[in-house]
Order: sequence, then C-alpha cells, then structure tokens
Amino acid sequence: MSFSFTRGRMTGRRRLGTGFRPRLESLDERSVPSATHFALTTPRSALAGTHVPVFVVALDDANHLAPDYTGTVHFTSSDSGTTLPADYTFTAGDHGFHLFSATFQAAGPDTVTATDTATSSITGSATINILPTPAATHFVVFSKGTTVAGSPAPVFVVALDAHNFPVLNYTGTVHFTSSDSAANLPADYTFVSGDHGFHRFEATLNTPGAQTVTATDTATSSITGTAHINVTPAPVATHFAVVSKPHAIVGAPTGVGVVALDAANHPVLSYTGTVHFTSSDSAATLPADYTFVAGDHGFHTFQVTLNTVGAQTVTATDTAMSSITGTANITVDPAPVATHFGLVPASPFVRAGHAFTLYVVALDANNHVVPNYTGTVHFSSTDSAAVLPNDFTFAAADHGYHAFTVTMNTVGPQTISLLDSVAMLNGSVNLFVGHA
Repeated sequence: MSFSFTRGRMTGRRRLGTGFRPRLESLDERSVPSATHFALTTPRSALAGTHVPVFVVALDDANHLAPDYTGTVHFTSSDSGTTLPADYTFTAGDHGFHLFSATFQAAGPDTVTATDTATSSITGSATINILPTPAATHFVVFSKGTTVAGSPAPVFVVALDAHNFPVLNYTGTVHFTSSDSAANLPADYTFVSGDHGFHRFEATLNTPGAQTVTATDTATSSITGTAHINVTPAPVATHFAVVSKPHAIVGAPTGVGVVALDAANHPVLSYTGTVHFTSSDSAATLPADYTFVAGDHGFHTFQVTLNTVGAQTVTATDTAMSSITGTANITVDPAPVATHFGLVPASPFVRAGHAFTLYVVALDANNHVVPNYTGTVHFSSTDSAAVLPNDFTFAAADHGYHAFTVTMNTVGPQTISLLDSVAMLNGSVNLFVGHA
C-alpha cells in the first residue's frame, strides 16, 4: 500500500474512512497548573502586639507557582487572641501570591494557617515564635554635665528593659524630683506611643553645686533613673558697658545701648536690675528709670537727647548697687544750619497736565541734609498756570525732607522756585515741560 499527500489531503489505492480526524496539538501547549496547597512565609520571630507580615503563595502538586489561582482564603491561628486578616479573594493581578499582616498576642510558638474556603485541602501553615513585649525596668536620665543656675537645661528620659534595650511601647507616667529644692521641674508626663519610649524635658536648677534630677514612674517606683548635673553660679553683673555713636547733633535723639557685664567682661544675660541715667549735660533729655526683663538678655537700647554743644557724658547706674555703672563719652556737635533747598523731580520727563512728585530737601553749606529744619516754604513758578503746593511747614518728623505733588500746564522750559522768607532760604529747579 502506498500513500501520497496533495494539498493537505492523503490519497492512495485505499481511502481511509471519512470519520478519521487526526488531532494536532501545538508543541508549546501546556496545561495551566492548579493550586493544591499554600506556602506561608513569616519572620522566624516577632514581638507580641506588633504587626507581622504573612506571605501566602498558591502552589501546585509539584510546588510550582499557580499564577491563575483566584480562590478565597480564610486564616486561623493557634493563638485565639491573634488579629488575623479578613477572608480574601485572590485576583488575577495577584498572580497567585499576596502579602497579609497579622498581630500575635501570646508569647511562644504560634501557628497561622491559610485555607481555601471552597476546597479545604488547599491549605498551608507557618510557625512563628512570639516574643514577650519588653517591659520597662528603669530609666536612663541624662542632661548636660554642667549648667548655669537659673538657666533651663534639657533633660532626656529613656525607658529601658532589663537588658538596657529601649522599650519603644512604654506609656507610663513620670514624676520628677531633684536634690535642688529650689529647682523648677517638669510637670508629670504620660508617655504616648509616638514618643517610642523617649522624651525631652526642661529643668531649671537654681542652687549651685552637684545636683541630681530623678524621673520615676508614678505607678511602679522601681522604674526610675537619675541625671547628675553640676550647677555653676549665675554670672553676676559688676558694671555696664554704655555704648553710643561718638558724635551726636545737639537737640537730636541719639541711641545709647546699655550692656550688663561680669568681672570678666562677659554679658550677664540674666541681669534684671533697674538703671538710672545721668549726664554731664544738665539740659539733656534722659530716659526714665528702666528695669531689665528676662527678654532683654542683659542688653537694652535707649534714646537720649543732648542739648549742650561740646564733650558730654551719659552714665547708667544700677539703682540698688551703685558700683554697677558705666559711662559713654559723646561729642555734641552744633545743629547744622540750612542754607538752601534742593529740588529733585521724581522723573526727568514732565508732561503738561500730568501731576508729578517733587522732592524738597533742606541742605547746609556742604550740601548735607539738615534734619532739624522746621521752616515754612512757599512755591512759585514761571508757569503761571502751574498747580503748586500750598505753603508748607516742615515738621520734626520730616527730618528736613518732604515730597510734594506738582502739575505743570505750559509746554516749554519752566522753573519751580522755593522760598523760606523768614530764614531767607531758597532753591529752584529747571524743567522742560513736554506736550501732554
């Protein structure tokens, strides 16, 4: 018998029955593995009361991943107090594995089991050793080795177990005591979970010498700890540094700074005495008595007005202890005398009918500003149609300088003039007024 193949058909001297249909399978065709059990993975051990990851993988009978598993799993545990994941239905996106979380409460070996809710033979377990939650047995309390009496110092409290490991879940209440009966100590404090067994406090020790600060759990007095702190005496002011500019203008306020210093010329930040001012200038306007406050940190600035030309002094003295004193030497110069005005337009471009700003400054013979000028000025202009400011009297707050609004209305070269008829002072500015 012979056969031949033509266009996909088999022909020959005998024909095969028409019912014959050969089944051809692709060489790449494989059966999809079906899950037969679970593999569960957890850490070897974990602390009681903490979240523990539980990894569930669906496997076939050859322990190959079953990526198409979409069953529902239910969790059980040998510890009835365990907080287990809710039933979960795997999705196609899980590809046969999923991460869960459980919280175990009882110390010792514990077994967690995952079981398919429809096919109980699809199951798997893992055993984890649950360690007891560490219990605080004492505190470590630490601070700076040395602090200054009356100054706040940081105090840190850390809850530790018997092995000196931090107890991150400590939530007890601490009470503070000190060997310094004059100390300002923190109020009782209850640790919160966010403290992780650690908290920062502040204590102010007021008695020089070796002192202690102790923290004790209010419920369990054996949970305690102590910091040893050397308290140095607060620096004592012995004198003032009184500082000012070397020159002042007669009748003009000038700043004077007073700094409390100790014998080594270090600032005494805690100084809270009261100072009184005197001056060699009997006509001076001096500050009222002033009591330093904690916020001054031993330094304060005052305003003094000296009214007599020449070398003068300003002295600050503690009202309770006259040896705490200091003096500034100031040369008082005559007040500058205005000889003319400077007129400066805000813009070099002036247009008819448009208001602009004109600055006027009282100047002395050296073109220095005369800050105490208080005369009255009158405006005039070659532009008879100009809108000019009314007569104006400079005030002390102007410091010899003022801005005015002017409107020129005639095109061409124009002049604005200023006159103090009493002091016989004048000034002017030439402008070119452009079209509107």
